[in-house]
Amino acid sequence: MLTAVGEALRKNRGDIQGLLLRRYPDFVLSDGAPLLDTDIPVFVFHAVGRERLEAQLRHLEENGYRTLRSADEFLAHLNGQQSLPPRSVLLTFDDGLESLYTVAFPLLRAHGMAAAAFIVPEFIGLPGFCTWKQLREMHESGVIDVQSHTLFHRYATRWPAI
Repeated sequence: MLTAVGEALRKNRGDIQGLLLRRYPDFVLSDGAPLLDTDIPVFVFHAVGRERLEAQLRHLEENGYRTLRSADEFLAHLNGQQSLPPRSVLLTFDDGLESLYTVAFPLLRAHGMAAAAFIVPEFIGLPGFCTWKQLREMHESGVIDVQSHTLFHRYATRWPAI
């Protein structure tokens, strides 16, 4: 148990420091904080639970946010090739955990939202991860833009041990 907690703290050290040192934009830390018209917040998820994700999607919906349909739409905006409406956000899901298909996909579809999923091909079909069939279904629906994360998910500082 302590090893798992230590690993989680190590993996998320940057986010924890960012929160403690208030390096995140105001809208992350308080309700109703204004965004600049050109800001596109990116929310990164891994494993998700139904109640929490539904509350987060409802918050976005009730506050007039619009989810981007793809990572390519975000990239075009960053490159100055496309402007996006105010209150646009990008939702991303990393690694391809099974909750992407069982929780996020149906909730996003029910709320009329979309997301990009960055999948680790090495994990596809392993217990607790999405299958090729599920990934194809999500991508073809237009709700989940399936992209590649990395072929193998390794910690660079501990390569090749892990």
